[in-house]
Amino acid sequence: MTYADRSLPEFVAGVADLAIDPALMDAATVAEELVDGAADRAA
Repeated sequence: MTYADRSLPEFVAGVADLAIDPALMDAATVAEELVDGAADRAA
């Protein structure tokens, strides 16, 4: 399920860090991007 910008339901809006449409990006790509981003921030 996807939501437009700023349209996450109230019960998840405060705790959601990331919302991705799986039809646009697969789980492996998301994981790779998150790991790469964390490595860049740690360097």
